[in-house]
Amino acid sequence: MKRLIYCFLIGLLLWPGIQLHTQAQNNPYKINDSLYAEYKEVLKFRSTPEAVRMAEALYEKARKMGDKKAECIALTVPVNAFFYGNDSAKLGEAVRRLQQVSRANGYLQYYYFAYNNHIYWHLNHNLSLRALNLAQKMQKQAEKDKNDYGVYNCLKAQGYIYYARRDLDTSIRFHEEALN
Repeated sequence: MKRLIYCFLIGLLLWPGIQLHTQAQNNPYKINDSLYAEYKEVLKFRSTPEAVRMAEALYEKARKMGDKKAECIALTVPVNAFFYGNDSAKLGEAVRRLQQVSRANGYLQYYYFAYNNHIYWHLNHNLSLRALNLAQKMQKQAEKDKNDYGVYNCLKAQGYIYYARRDLDTSIRFHEEALN
């Protein structure tokens, strides 16, 4: 009888831990584990056109499963894929789509991730005025959203833009503001 009671008590002690373990996701993004495994597979092809098609399939699967964060994460792949290319139109389309989905799903960090990539693409292609205009729009939106991540990234981006333009005093000012 003591043994039965002992086993019952141990079972009660372990049961909450088992329950919590099954509810949590076992990946850094806290998305469905099967979607995370597929996302890691997509990343192996990230620099190929195949990655965009695979990411679209992952997005559809996440949508059907109702995993809104995984939808956003899947759409980061095309943004990254087009970031390393020369097609501004495809990058712009991927950025707008990720921004629309992330805002609708309530994951603004991906909205600002997309904005940030768009800014740096323009800066890397010697389009600093366009990059600066985007960064200023991003700053207005981030302040409106009261999103610290967005504000920090747009200030940092503006610091890099002014650095690229050889305006070091303004660059330092933006970097210091980002740090604050």
